[in-house]
Amino acid sequence: VANTVIANDDPKGEVSVRATSPASVLEGQVGATVTHTFLLTRNGDLSQAAVMPWRVGGTVNAADFGSAALPAGQATFAAGAATATVSVTTRGDALFEDDETLTLLLSEGDLVVPSATQGTASVLLRNDDEPNEVRVRAVQSALLERSVPGVATSFQFEVTRIGDLTAPATVNIDVVGTGAFPADAQDFVGGRLPSLRVQLNAGEKSRTFFVEVAQDTLREPDETFTAVIRIATGATVSETQGCAT
Repeated sequence: VANTVIANDDPKGEVSVRATSPASVLEGQVGATVTHTFLLTRNGDLSQAAVMPWRVGGTVNAADFGSAALPAGQATFAAGAATATVSVTTRGDALFEDDETLTLLLSEGDLVVPSATQGTASVLLRNDDEPNEVRVRAVQSALLERSVPGVATSFQFEVTRIGDLTAPATVNIDVVGTGAFPADAQDFVGGRLPSLRVQLNAGEKSRTFFVEVAQDTLREPDETFTAVIRIATGATVSETQGCAT
């Protein structure tokens, strides 16, 4: 018995790919999904079915798809068909992050190869989340100190956070004297500059706290103090709203 192999010497068809869904989209919030569709077009002999392997690359990661790995698969061209489609679905999140690129990458198949110039296609996932940060503001910008020794005047402040609220956050605040006539330790209950800790539970966006100023009968100029977020865990401190006077 003698066997002979007839080697195929016909060139494989080339496949180009382009995105048919929007090339730039918002990534969406938690619970939202976005489907991205790509059209693959082959040339050459269309008489046979053909398989084209593909995978997702770019700057996206597996979490963007709610899976343990980036998507991959095979697109099948039916016999006589010049086109096939690939669709992948991304999931929204609450993370503040850079815009990400989702790129569909093609590999050589049984009867087709990726186009040298049009063998990839990309879409841009634009971040639509706020930075995960904490801020502080004074509810009252000025109050009368009043003049009853042994009694306190309460100045109200509010800590607010934006971005991802799914985890708890802790905010440590120091009170410091500021301005032309800064308040000092004797202006506060207990005779010292206050330090406070504000706890925000999971899902909690804001919480108020009070700074207790000691009333007195001294003749003195108006004094100023500022509540400063010294450090926070579970969020970053706002660069522009991390203190309040």
